[in-house]
Amino acid sequence: DLLYVHGSEELRVLSLQVFDRWGGRIFYQDGDFEINDPSLHWDGTFKGKEMQSGAYLWTALIQFKDGRTEYFEGSTLLIR
Repeated sequence: DLLYVHGSEELRVLSLQVFDRWGGRIFYQDGDFEINDPSLHWDGTFKGKEMQSGAYLWTALIQFKDGRTEYFEGSTLLIR
C-alpha cells in the first residue's frame, strides 16, 4: 500500500496517473519527482475544471533507494 511508503525521502515517483470511474485518464505526471512534492500531484481538476466528488483510481510507479521499482494502485475519494 502506498500509504505505507508515503513520506519517505528515499522514494521517487516515476509516474502517477489518476482515472475517473469509466477508466478515462484525467491526470498523468511522469518523470522523477519526490513523493511529497505537492506541485506535481493531482489537484482534483481536469482541463482546468473541478471534478465531481467521488471515487477516483490511481496508479503509481515508485523507485526505491536501492533502484528497485514497484507498481502501486488504489483509489482516493474526492470530497468537495
